[in-house]
Amino acid sequence: MKGVILLKKIEIRNFTPVTPAGDYVKSKKQLKEVILDKIPNIHELREKTLSKKLFLDVCFYLNDKTEEDGNWQKDLDNLLNVMFDVLPEHFTDEKNQEIDGLGLIKEKSDYMICEVLASKKFVNSHAEEGFDIEISEWSENKSFLSKVKSFFK
Repeated sequence: MKGVILLKKIEIRNFTPVTPAGDYVKSKKQLKEVILDKIPNIHELREKTLSKKLFLDVCFYLNDKTEEDGNWQKDLDNLLNVMFDVLPEHFTDEKNQEIDGLGLIKEKSDYMICEVLASKKFVNSHAEEGFDIEISEWSENKSFLSKVKSFFK
């Protein structure tokens, strides 16, 4: 469950959300840069997130009027893969060389992401394309979990 908000929602527009298709390393670098441009206090955010289990709330805005084949049909899992890859301290290129990531998770995996709320919406132009992301500390609510478990019994 969502706990204390660590990064208030940032809105990225005029950016086509990327997937692992094509030049994956270039896609990750682009994503990292657009996020960094919106977070002036990245060092403070890193201090807050590095040892925390995280909850991500992400909404992708996809242009359904595009002429690019498959551009508006992007799967959430593929969109999230790129996002997950840039959040840690490092990600790798095609030669398995380390590249600096956003540094919000130690090392180079997404193991500290415990829960994700992900959605996609369709928009009418490239100017509206992009994504919103909010990062919170993940909170395990045992009361809520017990209710869910009892529902499925």
